[in-house]
Amino acid sequence: MTLNKIENWTNKIFDKNRDKYLSLIYEDSGQQVKTKKEKNQSAGQTNRKEHLWDNDFEYPQTAMPLRLIRRVVQAEFNLTKKQMCGRQRGRHISWPRFIAWWLSTQITHSSYPEIGRAYTVDHTSVMHGVKRVKEWKKTNPEWWDKAQKIREEFQ
Repeated sequence: MTLNKIENWTNKIFDKNRDKYLSLIYEDSGQQVKTKKEKNQSAGQTNRKEHLWDNDFEYPQTAMPLRLIRRVVQAEFNLTKKQMCGRQRGRHISWPRFIAWWLSTQITHSSYPEIGRAYTVDHTSVMHGVKRVKEWKKTNPEWWDKAQKIREEFQ
């Protein structure tokens, strides 16, 4: 995905659930959020359509889509980062982790090794998790519906 597409994608998601995602992205970083209007003004640029940019936020370089997906799934299932990136195998932890991996492949088209590095696991674990989520379509419709519901938030 090109950087421009990533920015458009994150802005689209952010506009949909602004308060929820703003708190998730900036909870630990202590970074200030700048609107595009403020960024342009500090650079001496003006925009004819400034009124359209009032609520569009500029994402820092550290807010990458894999992290955003992980934090959305964390919030949905009330998990911590340690649980999402850890080695615990309980179904209440591993299945949301599988959903995050599946979403990462569906939305960002990242490779299995890239996703594995983001979650500190081997790429074969990611392959297994993605395969399991695809199987849920037939075997576990309740969890498949949860995965689809979260995916719809990103559309």
